[in-house]
Amino acid sequence: MSYQHVADGSVDCKWLTESKEFAVVSRGRSFTIIVLLLAFAIYYFALLLGAAYWSDVLSIPIVGAVNVGMILAISQYPVAGLIAATYVWRMRKFDKMIEGSGQDTGAGSKK
Repeated sequence: MSYQHVADGSVDCKWLTESKEFAVVSRGRSFTIIVLLLAFAIYYFALLLGAAYWSDVLSIPIVGAVNVGMILAISQYPVAGLIAATYVWRMRKFDKMIEGSGQDTGAGSKK
């Protein structure tokens, strides 16, 4: 299987979209995105719901004026960074799987 240039100069990648490897990678990418989205949403809305319904829990003091709500709010930044890093790491793995698939067939090479 090799790629073919079509009339407008683009590359026909029909072989890729029909391959089993592409289907596996596509499902893996979708699963990763859904899991990371759910993790973000749960963590984000935990603060909002906590402030609305469990303010007595969020107002528990930790050290001085710092309370559970402040810790939860500030921890949103490192958690978002961790989610972003996980996304990049997983997508790189999937990209390498696709590149490997194209190199096996000779279709991924650039001419």
